[in-house]
Amino acid sequence: MPAPPSSVRSNSEREAEPCESHPDGKQDASSDEDVKPSATTPASTDVAKEPSKEAEKHTTLLQALADKGNRDVAMLFAAFSAILALVPPAGLLATERILRSFVTDANTRWMYSGGVAVLLVNAVLAAYVLWCFAEGFPSSEAETAHPGGAKKED
Repeated sequence: MPAPPSSVRSNSEREAEPCESHPDGKQDASSDEDVKPSATTPASTDVAKEPSKEAEKHTTLLQALADKGNRDVAMLFAAFSAILALVPPAGLLATERILRSFVTDANTRWMYSGGVAVLLVNAVLAAYVLWCFAEGFPSSEAETAHPGGAKKED
């Protein structure tokens, strides 16, 4: 049987050859010189040139809420969240109670009450969006310094 070509070697032959990159001079069976870089492994050593993500400063939710400019927004959001948590269940129970004298079937009564609760959820969410638009949008510093966006000439 002819010997395999020099580029094709078995794992035992690879393990027997010394390797400079391995501390004990042996080459791992898992390492292969013919391995091409995949999408998950970097093709070059440019990793050291990327800025470290630890150096970037991230703002946490509590830090953002501690800012005085965000307190009004947080209070509005908390108020609408409480309304969203309370109004639809209250509407569900109230509608079921009101419909007891009109609808005799309990399943139909709860179905109508559920529909009213869904409408109340949508109404609260629409009210929140409209409230936010009614407050307006923050303007840039140039517009606040000079109303109408006109630039002051020196």
